[in-house]
Amino acid sequence: MNSTISTLKDATHKQWVADVLKSDAKLASDVAACGIKPETILTPEMHKQLGFLQYTTAVVKGVADLKRVVYEMRRKESAIEISGILAGMRDVYGTGQPVRFAILKKDGRHVEVSSFDTRLPMEGTKVSLSVPSQVTIAADYDEEYNSYNAVSLVSHAPISKEMFMNALNSVAKSPGKIRAEDKGSVVVIRGVIQYVNPAPRWKNRAFDGEEIVWQMNQRRTPQGHPVLRLKLYEENTQVGGLNVPVSVSATISHMKNVVPIVEIPDLAGMCQYAVTAVEDPRDQARMVQDVVQGREVLIVGRVSSYEPKPDKTYVNLDVHTVYQVDGPKPTGLESAEPEPEPEPEPVEESEVDLGGFKEAVGSVFSEPPELPGTSPAAQVVAYLDAIVAIVGVKPSDLDSKQIWEEKFKDKMSFEVFDTIVDQYKKNRRGTR
Repeated sequence: MNSTISTLKDATHKQWVADVLKSDAKLASDVAACGIKPETILTPEMHKQLGFLQYTTAVVKGVADLKRVVYEMRRKESAIEISGILAGMRDVYGTGQPVRFAILKKDGRHVEVSSFDTRLPMEGTKVSLSVPSQVTIAADYDEEYNSYNAVSLVSHAPISKEMFMNALNSVAKSPGKIRAEDKGSVVVIRGVIQYVNPAPRWKNRAFDGEEIVWQMNQRRTPQGHPVLRLKLYEENTQVGGLNVPVSVSATISHMKNVVPIVEIPDLAGMCQYAVTAVEDPRDQARMVQDVVQGREVLIVGRVSSYEPKPDKTYVNLDVHTVYQVDGPKPTGLESAEPEPEPEPEPVEESEVDLGGFKEAVGSVFSEPPELPGTSPAAQVVAYLDAIVAIVGVKPSDLDSKQIWEEKFKDKMSFEVFDTIVDQYKKNRRGTR
């Protein structure tokens, strides 16, 4: 290295790149092995901008930049490439959780890709992604958490809103089409807003009240966004001849570094007005509900909970994106009640209680109990509770085939009965 050179501006761009490679023989061989063109990383523009640096410092800086690209390229060699439409981003205010990018894939197996930055590295440069866009992301698969962690951005091309809406419509499901296997996955749901509720606030994984409907994120220049829960009209789904309502709630959480896409006319303005007009989050939500109730929407979100209860299945989405669907409102919907029934908050699967039935007392029923106002599934649960409580058999030892043939054969198919018993066993695991 020429000792007469004081600062980077005293050396040519070509000389700087050469001295960076000469200073670390292993780096030079790694750069060549990875097919990296160092002058595309240590650019003439960078040389000009960093001209004030002492030359030895500039060389150290160049080495660090090239090593970063080598590390990225090496990780890409073992990564999986995920291609699809970037449909949204989300994270969680006040936590160390990563940013999650929703990717809609052609095969319908939509995924989230995580990163601790809103930008993704691409050949040593951090790139800001726009939504919607066509992307290919190299990612590591985390088998323990069944998730993908971003390694590098391979390609990125914005797409039109028209193309995006066509894509959303082509993969959208109605509420009744959501299944247990969708839990933990990204889905697109098309439905109609029935209620607007406050989003729950959490502290140390425990419920800590309700969020106001408009809040700022944690960026250096904070950005505001709606924070609320959209409850969609329920839709029945058939399970072995039984009609089971599916209740979908889509939660737009208070976010940290990103802003969810919420393209519902008047909603943002109404949220901002509501927080100035009233203090109670539930009153704020009612005000927002007054202007958006009955609107049809497309929602991109992750199914964070899927809770089958005896009379209803509850689904919650963590929202990335919401678009109002243009056109006339759907017909045939009943008018909403002024206040919705309380919904169960999402809990860990092991904590889910099928219906909250008390343990049966008295003698074992000679026939399945006919409980007024309850579904056949609720009757099964009550009967199983009676057997467990009185006979003392463990829930895991219940013989679903035998019980079905003796007591429920004329009431429902074995497939439906076996599903109810299987869920019962999961929720009574570890009890007598």
